[in-house]
Amino acid sequence: ENGSSTFFAIVIGLSAIFGWQAWTGSQTEKQQAGSALYQDMVEALVLVKTPGDEEKHANTVRHLGDQLITEYPGLLYAQFAALAIAKLDVDKGNLPEAAEGLQWVVSQSSDESLRNVAKVRLARVFSAQDKYDDALVLLSGQMDSSISSLAEEVKGDIYSLMGEAFEARMAYQRSIDVATSNGAQKDRLVQMKLDDLAPADLASE
Repeated sequence: ENGSSTFFAIVIGLSAIFGWQAWTGSQTEKQQAGSALYQDMVEALVLVKTPGDEEKHANTVRHLGDQLITEYPGLLYAQFAALAIAKLDVDKGNLPEAAEGLQWVVSQSSDESLRNVAKVRLARVFSAQDKYDDALVLLSGQMDSSISSLAEEVKGDIYSLMGEAFEARMAYQRSIDVATSNGAQKDRLVQMKLDDLAPADLASE
């Protein structure tokens, strides 16, 4: 009986090992397949600006990107693909489609930095759709230092469109402060936006 128990224990142990190896092998295959699709998509994306062939290459990007999103939604490649397709939609003025793709990244990605990138881009799309409150809600959370300066700039743009000059100035100033605290040079465009909103008494000095 002890021999049988030992035998079955070994069989179960080996089954677990081989099962784990099969699973990890499957994950590796998914990564490799997703990587190959993504590489093809990137090559097509580079060619999108080719005069006369923009639409053809854009359609290729969409086809490969949609395939990535459908077949490998859990891979970062799929989320990068969604960002690329959303950019094409924005360039075409297809804002609802762009918003849908960006919202998918926000809800799907486990990578905080990538989610924040998608949030900032989605906030810009919402702003272009006059959905200012929705845009500000997206930007209300804490963001990592790599994108917080841009997020504050976008907040400033939104407040400016809303006619909230004081809030816009505060956001632009925070954008500059974050950038300089991270060792970056002051963004002259943000500074210009800030200066344009200076109170009349300061602007006249």
